[in-house]
Amino acid sequence: MPFCSLFCVGCLRCCWRWTLRRPCSSPKSGITIRTGTTNGEVNDPTGVWLQRSVPVILITFHSHGTYSADVQGESAFLPGNESPGFQLTSPTHALWKKTGPKTLVATSFAMQYNDDGSFYGLLKVRVTGVLSASGDQMDLTVSGGVFDLNGNLIPNPPFPGSTGHFERLRLEFP
Repeated sequence: MPFCSLFCVGCLRCCWRWTLRRPCSSPKSGITIRTGTTNGEVNDPTGVWLQRSVPVILITFHSHGTYSADVQGESAFLPGNESPGFQLTSPTHALWKKTGPKTLVATSFAMQYNDDGSFYGLLKVRVTGVLSASGDQMDLTVSGGVFDLNGNLIPNPPFPGSTGHFERLRLEFP
């Protein structure tokens, strides 16, 4: 059972149980707190990861096979941005699964909009990941392109495979 956080959506009892470090019994609680690498976590990408190099990326792998991510500059309006033709990208929505003890694959999607707010395209990215031996580092390789709503590649150069290095973030108690 997960431990609740102070932001638990389950019930007020959970916040009380959190202070005593008891497992949460609320079926509404979807939050797990990780306080350090455990043997099971070494092979588990579930949690929050940060790529510190540009672009800075914050990604959260959820235990039920989805992940969400924010990429530096994508969710911000940039006046005068002409390349590659869009102004704004939504946060990333994705599905992932393990393919081995320390490997995973994923497909992520994000919507892109023109500067007038009209739809530009659907960014589709294929991801492969490898966890380090300690489980505290992960390398993700991404490739993909932007597609119209009929699945046709928009003549915007697809990006080839590139690899990012991520560090697992930890909950820090005050």
